[in-house]
Amino acid sequence: MNYETYVPCCTNECKCPPTNIDIPSVGSWVDCNGMVFASHNDSVNTGHDPDSPVHIMDCVDEWWECMTKDECFKVLEFLETNGVIDMGFFPEGKDTKWASNVYHISGDGMEVV
Repeated sequence: MNYETYVPCCTNECKCPPTNIDIPSVGSWVDCNGMVFASHNDSVNTGHDPDSPVHIMDCVDEWWECMTKDECFKVLEFLETNGVIDMGFFPEGKDTKWASNVYHISGDGMEVV
């Protein structure tokens, strides 16, 4: 991670490097507060749709199924690093079961070619 280019991602300046994570397989990005935004590829748009975020824990199973296990792991690690979720193992964190569930369904919707 490059901490030298830190820019606060939100008005409460949560001081979380990096400020967001891009998930191309599901056409989304997640900010340091766990809000998921749709990405757009048109040149006029900045690439982010700030008008329609949803919290990470409100994402449907199909969204998780369409990303790879690797991407899911990176997202969960990012969320824990930024204090959005608690995946502690000893003792078990309050979000450990949720994180385990979404990790295990990730990749299920991907087609094998």
